[in-house]
Amino acid sequence: MGDALWDYHGGRPPLGALLLPAIKQGELGWRKALLERLSRATLPDWTAEVDAVTSAPSALPRRLLRGFDVAADLGQHMAARLGRPYAPLLAKRWFSGRQASRTESERRRLPRRAIALRRGVSPGGILLLVDDVWTTGTTLLRCAETLLEGGAAEVRVLTLFRAL
Repeated sequence: MGDALWDYHGGRPPLGALLLPAIKQGELGWRKALLERLSRATLPDWTAEVDAVTSAPSALPRRLLRGFDVAADLGQHMAARLGRPYAPLLAKRWFSGRQASRTESERRRLPRRAIALRRGVSPGGILLLVDDVWTTGTTLLRCAETLLEGGAAEVRVLTLFRAL
């Protein structure tokens, strides 16, 4: 089960296409504006049924360069809004590279080993997996597979934007 709150290219101006590139370059003002908008967004009813929230991982070099992790910020925000715990359960392997720099065909070939459970975690229950953009869905699929193999009963996905 999964959904996105907004269309990446929709709106005037197109909110996702305007905000996310700036945020991913480290623009803190736009990041704050996006989190405020998330606070007011109508969430799917099924989000109330989750036991915990986690987020799609970003590679350590990206987090260090940017100074923050967009998906983790969104996950923590969603967890607080839903009154559920947030846990960073997943890690991206160093060698996996950025999906944003790949073609659609290359994105779909993301290896299963690109995403792993963090050491010492054991996911359980119904998890809400949060990310910023759902493009091909391959990263979300790899994350969900990893969580299910690690013991989650179910993984539900919510992204801010869907890029069709």
